[in-house]
Formats: sequence, structure tokens, C-alpha cells
Amino acid sequence: FDGALGALHLHVVAMGSLALDQVRAAVRSYMDWDRDAARTVVERERAINAYDHALDAQQIELLARRQPVASDLRFVIAFAKAVAELERVGDEAKKIARIVINDPGPPAAPALSDVADMGANATALLRRALSAFDELDAPAPTARTAGPSPRRTAHRARCQPRRFPGRPKH
Repeated sequence: FDGALGALHLHVVAMGSLALDQVRAAVRSYMDWDRDAARTVVERERAINAYDHALDAQQIELLARRQPVASDLRFVIAFAKAVAELERVGDEAKKIARIVINDPGPPAAPALSDVADMGANATALLRRALSAFDELDAPAPTARTAGPSPRRTAHRARCQPRRFPGRPKH
């Protein structure tokens, strides 16, 4: 079963790499107003959809044949959610590419700088998410001492209800 989960994990990471490339290519085609590059993005979106369908089938087969226990089932569900989100990423990249293909000309310079910033932020976030997903099998954290963590204690202190003078306690 671990081999099947590992293969599923690798396929989701490969789909994520393709989705990341699609976002980069879509933003680049917009920045350069390159219609040929935009057409390539639209064509490659079919590959993301193919990954989506293949991984759905792989997950269903895994669930039906292996009947995973709770911890493994959580991985399969997490993979399914990741696949759905990556497919949406591909759809959004295709939307950007279609703007380049269908609009008469590039936008004004101020809009291009905003697009450059948004594209850089989107690719950085997606890259970080994929990196975190890829490291699912990282070593378990070391055991800590009993009691709440310092971070949780600080959070609870910030979230304590404030008491205002003259108001009754509830």
C-alpha cells in the first residue's frame, strides 16, 4: 500500500510542477504579449486535465482495492484535494492565456507592473505549497515537553477577552 501511496504522491507532484510551469508561462505570455506562448499554455492545459482524470481514477482504485485505514485515508483525501486545486490553477493559467489571445493589444504599463507582482507572488506561493506537499514524508517532529507550546500560550494571551471598566463580567 505504501508503494501505491508513493506513486500517487509522485504523480500529484508532477502535476503540480506542470501547473507551476503553466502559471509562469501564462504570466510571461501576458507580460510579453506573446500570442504563440499563450496558445501553448492553452494547449498544455489539456495535460493538466489528463492528470486530473488519471489521478482521480488512481485514487478511486486505491480506495476500492486497498480500503485504507484512517491515517492512509487522510493522505488519499489530501491528495484528491490537491489535485482539484492544481486543476483550478491550470484553468486560471488558461484564462490568462486566453486574454492574450483574444484581446486586441497589451494593457498599459502600470497594469503590467501589477501583473508582474501578482505573477511573482502567485508562483512563489504555489512553489512553497508544492514544496511542502512534496515533503509529506519528512521525519516526524521531535517530542516536546508536556504543556502548551510557547506559541500557543502567546496566542491564548492575545485572544483573552478584554474587560472594560464599568461593564459587568459575564
